[in-house]
Amino acid sequence: MSLTKPDNREKTIDQSLQIGIFQTDPVVDGNITFINEFGTKLFGFDSPDDVVGRKFKDVFVNHDSVSELINNVLQKKNTGSEFDIVCKRNDGIESLVGVIGALVEDSSGSAVRIDGTIRDKNSSEELERDIVTNVSKIIISNLYMKEVYKNICEELHRMIFWERVSILLKEGVKEGGGVVDFAVMTKGLKKGSVFDKFKEKSSHAMVGSIFEKVLLTKKPFIVHDTAEDDLETNKIFAKDGLRSRMAYPLTMKDKIIGCITFSAKPVDCFNKKHLGLLEKVAPFLSIAIENSKIYFKATKTEKEYNDLFKTIDSPWI
Repeated sequence: MSLTKPDNREKTIDQSLQIGIFQTDPVVDGNITFINEFGTKLFGFDSPDDVVGRKFKDVFVNHDSVSELINNVLQKKNTGSEFDIVCKRNDGIESLVGVIGALVEDSSGSAVRIDGTIRDKNSSEELERDIVTNVSKIIISNLYMKEVYKNICEELHRMIFWERVSILLKEGVKEGGGVVDFAVMTKGLKKGSVFDKFKEKSSHAMVGSIFEKVLLTKKPFIVHDTAEDDLETNKIFAKDGLRSRMAYPLTMKDKIIGCITFSAKPVDCFNKKHLGLLEKVAPFLSIAIENSKIYFKATKTEKEYNDLFKTIDSPWI
């Protein structure tokens, strides 16, 4: 049994409802057998034909949540309950959706298919506002940069799909010219030539790096395909299969203090929408870095002060 081809009136209703409608095989590991136009757009595809035939679980980040949903449907538990699941769009963006499923049976009671709806629970504008709000709270709540950095990266991952993210801090220029120290903090991929070459807390040459581009132009920089880019560092990333990169400058008092870079396997993974989010988040991240430096200097000074007095044998202390 399958859906009949919709007439013009049904197409109009479909478009006005602004909700995704799907059908899948009645098994946990089932394929999508039908999806409407709005559902297709939710998943980031151009045509329903690009979605039909894919495993239902593969368009979501958390497979366990999908399995729980399907099992509930098959067992007729929590009928009509909406499951919040993060959708993994074709363009790499993650989006929160609400999914409801219902089991369709034939006259003998045998499972025929699963019918369901998908509702967008985060427009990009709402999601962006939520991320910016959470990032500001993270900055206020903690001075320890490692923890701040980790939490901010996880927040950004809600809208920016990345497999490696790093903060590069400009520490100074070495003698001989053209060489900049980077304090590298990474999260994500930790194997292969990229991690070997650009280890955490390492330094490397500015020349031929994505950071050099940012410093020279004072603008964000997107690499659509590292395999076709001339930058030396991008050639290294391409070897590890990281085909897209994006760098955004971190500034303090109109001076660039570093940049945050993202890398991902899909080609052309980053776009202007991501830059729009980073435009709002980068100032918070710059403040966090400066706060962390001040905190480190203060605690270091306090420790040195205490250590000093521990070595002095004086009745005045």
